[in-house]
Amino acid sequence: NVFNQASDQRQQALRVRHEVSQAEKEKEIFRLKSVELSNRNEELQRLTIELDKQAHEDPLTGLYNRRHFDKEIEREMNRARRFSGKMSVMICDIDNFKKVNDTFSHQIGDQVLIQVSSILRENVRNVDTVARYGGEEFVILFPEITSSESYSICDRLRDLVEKAPWATLH
Repeated sequence: NVFNQASDQRQQALRVRHEVSQAEKEKEIFRLKSVELSNRNEELQRLTIELDKQAHEDPLTGLYNRRHFDKEIEREMNRARRFSGKMSVMICDIDNFKKVNDTFSHQIGDQVLIQVSSILRENVRNVDTVARYGGEEFVILFPEITSSESYSICDRLRDLVEKAPWATLH
């Protein structure tokens, strides 16, 4: 009887050790899975941010793209109608841009687009939306500005583009 009790106790102790060992293995497996899920979640968040950026940003210039601009102008038009507000839109393109690409190369053409983008972005208000609308076409949405006010801004932007040191690109 004593022998059986001792044997049962040893078996019980072995079972308990085995269960503890199994629980520790499962704990490590769950920890590793948790780390893996956390890493995958971080990667998904990074990819989501990158995808959102690609959906709204022109990769060459860093400006907003046409899709984003179309959403912004619709939102701003609705706001202007609702509150009897004002807004203006500038649409422009680069004169003789094909000639720039053909004469100096597409790499120089890309540099011209980047430079123009920079001039536009740096010389408007934070509330204005600057976008590359197509090839060498740009648009700017000016909320709460009349056409006469926007005209002077557009003329100033045109002058800045005209006076930029373009020879330094070649």
